[in-house]
Amino acid sequence: MDKSSWWQLLYLGILATVSLIGVAGCDGTGVDERFGGDDGNLSLWITDAPVQDVDSVIVTITGVVIEPVEGDPIEITFDTPEEVDLIDVIDDPDRREELLDDYPLPVGSYTSLRLVLDETRLYVDTNGRQEVLTIPEEEKAGLELEFNVDVEDDTELDLTIDFDVRKSLRRIDATTFELHPSLRIVRTERTGTLVGVVDEDLIVNNPRCNDRFDFREGNAVYVFSGAGTNPQDIQGNAGDPLATGIVELDSGVWEFVVGFLPQGNYTAVFTCDAELDDPEIDDDLDMFFSTRIDVEIDPEQVTEIEFEQAAAL
Repeated sequence: MDKSSWWQLLYLGILATVSLIGVAGCDGTGVDERFGGDDGNLSLWITDAPVQDVDSVIVTITGVVIEPVEGDPIEITFDTPEEVDLIDVIDDPDRREELLDDYPLPVGSYTSLRLVLDETRLYVDTNGRQEVLTIPEEEKAGLELEFNVDVEDDTELDLTIDFDVRKSLRRIDATTFELHPSLRIVRTERTGTLVGVVDEDLIVNNPRCNDRFDFREGNAVYVFSGAGTNPQDIQGNAGDPLATGIVELDSGVWEFVVGFLPQGNYTAVFTCDAELDDPEIDDDLDMFFSTRIDVEIDPEQVTEIEFEQAAAL
């Protein structure tokens, strides 16, 4: 089987798993009294791209609040709080973890969704130690996401929240981290997946990558909205990558996956310096970026690209 066929089968497997898997304890029962009328169904998932700087980032999600255009907010409290390791969630068979399964959502128009976290159960594991993780008060607004949508009778609404740790995590000192939530929400069926490989020469034989640092660390692909976009490091502004994916060695091949990209045009670049990327400062002068590759993402499709040594800036 060629690599293209393998990726297509993987994606079909992901879609099949999405339709079959349910997570116990997150069905939204035990919530505020429902009001009458027809309902659609809401399934809600969370995903993330892994990072190499820490071993795990644990967030405990206790529920969600959904804001309608008219009427009171719908507060959904999970029967069992959902403890999610944002580093490992990408290793699940469907590359995301379910928070709600076919929750009855009344017919109407909705404007936003907010994650509710148990802030006493947030922490980071790094180098075998469990460190403090807090959310600054002024950053909590990042847990609320716009998702303007109209729900009709029998609407099957499947939403995926991308909780981007690379953009969100800040190290304050040796034992303290802050979470500055950087989330995006998508209609899952309207997204596709970007996969690919990075030429070994671009990592191992590139003096910008194989220098005094370990060439196995810091390898990532940054994906920016729009074709022909000039890449930048993560700075916490509108020019940041929409999504990122770690590049890992698997059976002698350096591979990456960036999932849940809405249909559209994008610019992808490879960097071997992701571990240098401080989200609060401009690191452009210190970071290596490959030549840009323009890609088009189609719904429920896998798009493949390859970064080559000859394409390096």
